[in-house]
Formats: sequence, structure tokens, C-alpha cells
Amino acid sequence: MKFLLLIFFWVSVPKLLLAQAVVAQGSTNVGITLPSIALLDIEPNNSAVLLELKAPTEAGTFLKSTQQTNAKWINYSSAVASGKYRSVTVQIEYGSVPTGTILKAQASAASGGRGILGVSGGTINLSNSPQRIILNIGGAVTGNGANYGHGITYTLEVTNVGLLDFNTSGTVGIIYTLIDN
Repeated sequence: MKFLLLIFFWVSVPKLLLAQAVVAQGSTNVGITLPSIALLDIEPNNSAVLLELKAPTEAGTFLKSTQQTNAKWINYSSAVASGKYRSVTVQIEYGSVPTGTILKAQASAASGGRGILGVSGGTINLSNSPQRIILNIGGAVTGNGANYGHGITYTLEVTNVGLLDFNTSGTVGIIYTLIDN
């Protein structure tokens, strides 16, 4: 009798386990939309950058340029299609550079961030025409604030001392634009 009971036990356990393993399933579709994103910000704030030539301290000498390193930072967020890239252009929006000088801007290598961050386009002599200062931006975020993204260095350089008018001062508005290549 014990033998029959033992066989019955072994036969009943697998049937019990099979009954618990039955699973019901259903399916659904999930739509996914990834937007194109192109955001640009200048940090740390909207204050002006001051470039001031200093008077020489020795007769016969002249300071030919003045510079503000990492005066502003370009932050951006970019989401593009695979294999596509963006650039940042810079141009003078209003005002003019004093006669006998040129105004230059240069983007540093990217600091912080993730993704396919842009690279510097080198030193740009600013004009009223847009020029690419940051190149090859893919899907990327730089981080937000000063010390993230690309530091911008501005240089005011004297090209012709004879054309300078030292009574000239003013403001030049500079605009940065994130564009598709």
C-alpha cells in the first residue's frame, strides 16, 4: 500500500506544477517619438564683455591687443538624426568695431557634457556675416552654466595705429546661432 501511495504522489506533483505554469499573454503597441532639439544659451549671464586697450607705460611702445579668456560660455542641447550634425555661427548683429582694429572670437574645446560635442572652428575675425565657430555637433548636451560647453575668448587687436581714434568707444552686439549643417 505504501508503494501505491508513493507512486500516486510522484504522479500528482508534476500535474500540480504544470497547472501553475500556465501563462496568459497579451500584446500592445507603444508609439515612440523623439523630437529634434536645438537649444543654445550664453552663460553666465547677459552682462557685457569689456575689452579695453591700456595706455602704454613706456614711450615708444604700444599695447597691440587686449583679451578676455572664457568671457562667456556657449551651452547647447542638440538631438539630430543619425549621421547629421550642427554648427554654431557667430556674427556682429549691430554696432561696428573701431577703425584700425579687428575683433576676434575663439571657442575652446568642449568642457563637460555628453554625446557628440562640437569642436572649435578656430579664431574668427568677427564681421556682419555668419561664420562657424563650433563645428560637428551631433546628439549632445554640454551641461548648463559657466565652465560647461565651449568657453569663448574675445580679442581686440590693433591692426593700424594710424587709424585709431581714441575718442571712439561703443558697443558691438554679437549673435550666436545653432544651425543644421
